[in-house]
Amino acid sequence: MDEPGRELQALVLRLVALEVFEQRVKVLAELFSAISAERAVELLDAAYAAVAAGQARPRVVIDVFHAAVDSGEIPGTLRDAIYTAAANAGAIRVQRIMLAPPPRESEPKRRDAGVPTLGQTLGMRKWMARRVSGDQLDRMLKDIDVSVVANLLKNPHITERDVVRVVAQRPNFSDVIAMVGRSPRWNRSYAVRRAIAFNPYSPVDLTLRQVTFLTRQDLYAVAGDPKLHAEVRQAAAELARRRPPDRRESGVDVDDAIESEAEHFAAAIEGRDDDDGGGGEPER
Repeated sequence: MDEPGRELQALVLRLVALEVFEQRVKVLAELFSAISAERAVELLDAAYAAVAAGQARPRVVIDVFHAAVDSGEIPGTLRDAIYTAAANAGAIRVQRIMLAPPPRESEPKRRDAGVPTLGQTLGMRKWMARRVSGDQLDRMLKDIDVSVVANLLKNPHITERDVVRVVAQRPNFSDVIAMVGRSPRWNRSYAVRRAIAFNPYSPVDLTLRQVTFLTRQDLYAVAGDPKLHAEVRQAAAELARRRPPDRRESGVDVDDAIESEAEHFAAAIEGRDDDDGGGGEPER
């Protein structure tokens, strides 16, 4: 095992020994502040390579690094230094998760979204969001104000399925999706990660983080979805090529699988167009 590999192994063991996630964030931030940006890049790149090869435990380093950046434990100056070091080293995987291009789809103006507010003021909706249940909660899942969504995520009655609905809505707003992506309660749910990855309204940097955690089958689907950002599709394709297949995928060619997904999306789009046109028999 090379030096970055040994250091990565030691870091993984150190992080998983801490039960409280916030403690992991502080430990990683302190480590990255104490070492050079170049060494931080080596550790992160080693973690991505290990995850791409099918190892699960190094994901903790990636997950905690994202949380440290989002929380400000890793300040902007250090983040910029790590990005520059990654660019100099050609560590594309590390660079990519620090990119922040606009989402693939442009979000609508909030005043044109037409989402019901239940006839309540913003202050009342924020208060209700922490407490409602049943049909009222169901209606509030469509609220587009990010401060209301922040309170909804803390509601004891909200379920994973509800949160997926918030993220999966289209059109959607990048700040709403990002709020879910930063929620300690929900941002490690696979179903939520998947919903973020498949929504073209998601912030690209946030989507790139989720792609790392997807199954190989979902990576095929992301790589073949023309509605998603090119950076996201490319990252998914690269991961799918590197990740070893499970027993169900034995003999599956990655490029063929991606092409099959792309054809599936194209056929679905063509089918909707035919339906909209109201005409005729489908071709056989």
